Amino acid sequence: MPQPPTINQPEANPLTVPSSSTPPPETKMVVIGNSNFATNGWFSQQLNSDLLFNSLGWLASDEETTLSISPKIPTNRRLNLGEFQAGLISWLALFIIPFLGLTVAIVTWWKRSR
Repeated sequence: MPQPPTINQPEANPLTVPSSSTPPPETKMVVIGNSNFATNGWFSQQLNSDLLFNSLGWLASDEETTLSISPKIPTNRRLNLGEFQAGLISWLALFIIPFLGLTVAIVTWWKRSR
């Protein structure tokens, strides 16, 4: 009876590194299309500063950190109106614009009914 072929056991590959009990360090990478977001003109626009600082913080830390959005400083956007301007806005909102809308509706109705 013929004998089955023998299977050669693979020899240890000299290029493989023996496994150790400690895992290799984690590799982190952040990919961004270009560096224009970090230039002076764009740094404060659209939360670009938060993107840069959160990316660098995540790359530098060993533990998982949460992303943060820094509070923005509110700007003064007050509207200082004179007495005449405030009165004009009141008349426009309460009387003139509604009267124009009513006038257009009446004219449209009158033209269609003829």
